[in-house]
Amino acid sequence: AAMSAADSSLPDMLTVTDADDNAAINFSSVSDMDYNKVAHYFLTYSSEGKADEICVIALKDQTDVLAAKSALELHKTTRVRMYREYDAAQAPRAESGLVFTDGLYAVLIISDNAEAVKAAFTAEIAGD
Repeated sequence: AAMSAADSSLPDMLTVTDADDNAAINFSSVSDMDYNKVAHYFLTYSSEGKADEICVIALKDQTDVLAAKSALELHKTTRVRMYREYDAAQAPRAESGLVFTDGLYAVLIISDNAEAVKAAFTAEIAGD
């Protein structure tokens, strides 16, 4: 919630998490890594078909963080390709998305205010 609140320009967003009934299936939309390696995740994405998207994956083991980051980079690339065909105006927004790691987390942020959303993430995990 804090990450989404950091960018007031986000459209209506839908969210899926590891607490959902179809958590593993939903997770497969952003990563093909072994779901058993995931401690928690959430994905929030535009309900309006825009590029805006935030995904945070918390891994059980530090050795899996780079694989999760690679999966998010691949997901971002796939989204860029899709937008080039579907809605060319959204492609540059997807291209400018951030993918990074912090401790046990791999994160993707596609937002007009990605740095503010990243700062909200950093503040949240600092409070963990």
